[in-house]
Amino acid sequence: MKLFQDSQIKKFMKHGGKKNRGDLVRKMEKVYEHSRVYYLDQLGRKHIIEFYKANRHLSERTLMQYYYALKHLYKLLERKYLPPKPRTKLGQKSK
Repeated sequence: MKLFQDSQIKKFMKHGGKKNRGDLVRKMEKVYEHSRVYYLDQLGRKHIIEFYKANRHLSERTLMQYYYALKHLYKLLERKYLPPKPRTKLGQKSK
């Protein structure tokens, strides 16, 4: 199932840099397809953590790009919290 069917995603794609937005939506779709949920509202922390674990072979930068795409998705879904960050050196807070 493609996320482009959702009206919020269509609106998101109309504004901003088209190439970057397209990349973000493709990353959102990959996570959505991996999670095997029927509706975007069902996508939760557990699904995202499972996605990160299944894709440990990806570089740290790529995992952070997935995080930023999920951050936009959570904003579109009007969630009150942020998605979990991947466990990478880039995603950890410095002391």
